[in-house]
Amino acid sequence: MASVRYWLGTHVALVLLLVQPCLGGEFTYLTEHPGKVSVSAERQNTRGHKLSAGEAAAFNANLERLRELLLAQPVFTPPLGVKVAGYIRAEDDPAASRNAPVPGYGFIRFHFYFLDKKTGKPDWICCTTDEIQLYINQPGEGFQLVPPDHRARFYYEPKQTGERNGFPVYRAADGDEIIVLHRGTKPLWVPVTREEYVKLWIRVLEEQAAKNAQDTVTPVIAGRYKAALARMSSEERQLQARHLVGGGDPDTAGCDPYTYDPHEPPLPPAGCMEGRPLAKPNPNLFDPSLPRSAFQLLTFRFKYTGNLDHDHPGPDRHGDISPYRVWEALHRSDWAGISAALTTK
Repeated sequence: MASVRYWLGTHVALVLLLVQPCLGGEFTYLTEHPGKVSVSAERQNTRGHKLSAGEAAAFNANLERLRELLLAQPVFTPPLGVKVAGYIRAEDDPAASRNAPVPGYGFIRFHFYFLDKKTGKPDWICCTTDEIQLYINQPGEGFQLVPPDHRARFYYEPKQTGERNGFPVYRAADGDEIIVLHRGTKPLWVPVTREEYVKLWIRVLEEQAAKNAQDTVTPVIAGRYKAALARMSSEERQLQARHLVGGGDPDTAGCDPYTYDPHEPPLPPAGCMEGRPLAKPNPNLFDPSLPRSAFQLLTFRFKYTGNLDHDHPGPDRHGDISPYRVWEALHRSDWAGISAALTTK
């Protein structure tokens, strides 16, 4: 469900990006207008996760605590130039395992205020992609998945660009920023090995070939991938996989000259640092001794819709303040205080 929501959000963002340049000059933005906040902690999904009555009450209390801590931050008291609306709740689909912490998610959207020329009064835009995406107990959500099969939950290894109150901050390729709250010393990520990545491709290719008996090319490619894996030494198989993007660059340091073959696995030669390293969420991240209702991991993605200058944060070129308010929610908030939403019950 989280991946579907991400897909829909990305496509809505694209549409709005296409129309926004046409509309931006038509608004008189009210960047200092005191806005309102409406973010709910919804309980209806909690009962679907097969919790005891006590655990369900604890999970709902955790939702409310998280909401209170977030909305106590300066950007929301009051929000200037924007109306803030959203919700947080347990995931729509119950967790597959009754032993895993209950996952949750939410959205906090920032709608800019403008002067309604007909009425002469402030109004707010109905649709926006300037928002905070929030994930509870969902390792990897908010980060960029890697093809060919998202079910594997392989990601481009995130690059930390900073920290807030001791918590890591990452920047995505589109300029969005992500902060992860987690107590403990366990790493958030572990490497994806070359063997794991090639085996994933082999499985996907074989599944694709099985769907079409007339496809004579895919089985040949799957065979090439199997042969490539067989040629790897045991040491090479355990090296971290690096996904080649656009065919690779043979002049990268550590690489012998090579020619990229599209019928071979999308990996550089062993020891070559070309391509992007791959990682997966640490499968041992959660503390199994804690109840399923506990909030052990919180991930926040701050979406700016490509309308924020990170070197000079402020309203976008049209005067829209909402991307900047999203930025302030990350950079002007007390994340040590918000981390009190991480619980042991």
